[in-house]
Amino acid sequence: MRDNHFGLKKIQFFEILSARSTLWYNDIMTNEISKLLEQPRAEKLHKLADRSGIPADELIRRAVDDLLQKADNDITDLAQRIARKNAELYERLS
Repeated sequence: MRDNHFGLKKIQFFEILSARSTLWYNDIMTNEISKLLEQPRAEKLHKLADRSGIPADELIRRAVDDLLQKADNDITDLAQRIARKNAELYERLS
């Protein structure tokens, strides 16, 4: 495999580029998260993310997905309960 003008093999070059891109992305996401959350919450989030081995932005994404799913389930449960109560009421009225 040929060296490029930096003296690196192509694979090495892309590995370094990928690592730097990941660091750059993580820095940006850390800054964005810090802007959205107060310092103590941001610190807790980053500690939790570090312990779980998941980037903080992915942890937020998963938490929001769970919250939205729970809201959908709650609305569905409520609608079913209302339909059941209405059916009972109609049964008594007829």
